[in-house]
Amino acid sequence: MLCMIVVSSETKSVVAIVDPPRSGLHRACVTAIRNCPLINKLVYVSCNPTGSLVADLVVFCGPMSKTLTGPPFRPTRAIPVDLFPSTSHCEMVVALERDVTGDVAV
Repeated sequence: MLCMIVVSSETKSVVAIVDPPRSGLHRACVTAIRNCPLINKLVYVSCNPTGSLVADLVVFCGPMSKTLTGPPFRPTRAIPVDLFPSTSHCEMVVALERDVTGDVAV
């Protein structure tokens, strides 16, 4: 469904921005983004940088498989954002781009 919407927009390159709950993105959403070839950049805003962010990035950046048919993403930048001063909590904003080289480091 996601890919059909993106393809119908007649855009050659799409930047997706996600801001999931603490539990992370639903696996179907991760798969849909990964398998949509027009999504070349991804901005992931995480309130759980040591938990769900890591789990989702493993899928976004992992090798292609039967269910993950799109090329993987590579993180290009990560920026912690302190929205709650004087606490140990911080948000993490990660920019990712498609790895079009096919050179996947696991």
